[in-house]
Amino acid sequence: MNRGPIFIGGFQRSGTTLLRDILDLHPNIMCGPEIVTLIPDCCCPDVP
Repeated sequence: MNRGPIFIGGFQRSGTTLLRDILDLHPNIMCGPEIVTLIPDCCCPDVP
């Protein structure tokens, strides 16, 4: 069964790196590199 990509995101120190490392151990799951991106308008609209 071939499915499209799934993107997982989260804030710093929320466990996303650990989750990525655990998922990457599975032979049928490929994890790309971590990408550090902050889009303030989407996640923190009240922060100047």
